[in-house]
Amino acid sequence: MAEGSSTRVTRKLVNAELVAEHRYESFSSREIIPERSVDLNAEDTWGFLDIIKKGHLERTVTALVGYIPEIVKEFYAALPREITRASKDRMADALTIDELAEFLTEVTLSLRNLTTRYLSPCKAALVILSAYNWVPTSHKNVVSADRARLIYKMFHGIRIDVGEMFYVHILNLAVLQKEGGKKDTRWLILPRTIFGVLQTQFELERKPREKLSPIIPYKKDSRLGEIYLKNQEEEREAAKKAQRQAKKKGKSASTSTASPSSERTAPSGYVPPRKSPRAAGKFQIIHLGSIAAPGQPIDAEEAKLVLDTTSEAIQQLATVMQTLTSVVGQIASMMFPSKSSI
Repeated sequence: MAEGSSTRVTRKLVNAELVAEHRYESFSSREIIPERSVDLNAEDTWGFLDIIKKGHLERTVTALVGYIPEIVKEFYAALPREITRASKDRMADALTIDELAEFLTEVTLSLRNLTTRYLSPCKAALVILSAYNWVPTSHKNVVSADRARLIYKMFHGIRIDVGEMFYVHILNLAVLQKEGGKKDTRWLILPRTIFGVLQTQFELERKPREKLSPIIPYKKDSRLGEIYLKNQEEEREAAKKAQRQAKKKGKSASTSTASPSSERTAPSGYVPPRKSPRAAGKFQIIHLGSIAAPGQPIDAEEAKLVLDTTSEAIQQLATVMQTLTSVVGQIASMMFPSKSSI
């Protein structure tokens, strides 16, 4: 009995070793996506460094170490082979796909097949960086729903549970995919984070053939956001053109309404006071002139013209009132002469 039991135990150990060896082989041939380090004290030309700080993710881009690929692959091979459904659903969020797309693009583009080409330089840089450090993927320029949610939270200062986020990503990779008998070739992620944690718990020894992968700094691609900036410039030019056209229409409208067709009109639409056709004599002819009223929008030069013509008209009106007062006084004297003059 003892000999049979010992044989069964030996077989189980052998089988376990074979399974572990086979499992390690499934990870040993995979590529790794290493995180990128970020200098948060550098000049923040595009504003994405400030967003990293706002999202409280500084340590995920600064507290990074070199790593040994073989040890990281051994770590993955030793993880549980199954993941609970609850863990898969932890990343669920209330934000809709349409809301995320509108936030990222600032217009109504769809999140489906959306790439960094249509994002601002700041958001495009964060999408690329998230593909290395937070929601890793080999498709760096493609905007996924998870990366979009993460960047939304960073912009709005919403708390991000980094530990839980990494836990879900890593365990999902630990479950081997067997679709159609094909080999699982998904890239392994977060090697610097994993190696850093292992260093705090174990004394890791590097074998002679193993090399330490150095830290790689993140550098924003100068082409990121080119289309966005080009579209912004085109929109500004279109707005300026629309303003110029509206200004021209306003001037034309003021010209046609403020002056008779027989009068000569200044380019601004202002009609100068007409001279009296009556020859100089006993009568004093006073013309009030006209007020220039340009259409919308109005610029500084047109505003000055309105004020000048209005001021001149008011002065003319004051002269008219004084003259009329004098005339009325003279008429009253003629109709009601004083007793002393009889």
